[in-house]
Amino acid sequence: MKPESKLIELTEEEKTIYDHLKKAHPILLGELKSTVALSNKKWDKGMKGLSKKDLIKVHVEGEKKTVKLNT
Repeated sequence: MKPESKLIELTEEEKTIYDHLKKAHPILLGELKSTVALSNKKWDKGMKGLSKKDLIKVHVEGEKKTVKLNT
């Protein structure tokens, strides 16, 4: 018997961020934010949602913040 694959439901904000990340990752946090062009509230909500669902990881090296997909 094949195990069921878990489908993760994403909000519109999360989908927008995730789609941009799929095209180019890793990417600097600032570049991603300007590319996505969401309001601050929607950006925060989307990033927190993706992090909670363990789909992305933000790496901090000094002042450099990079966003990567968890694969």
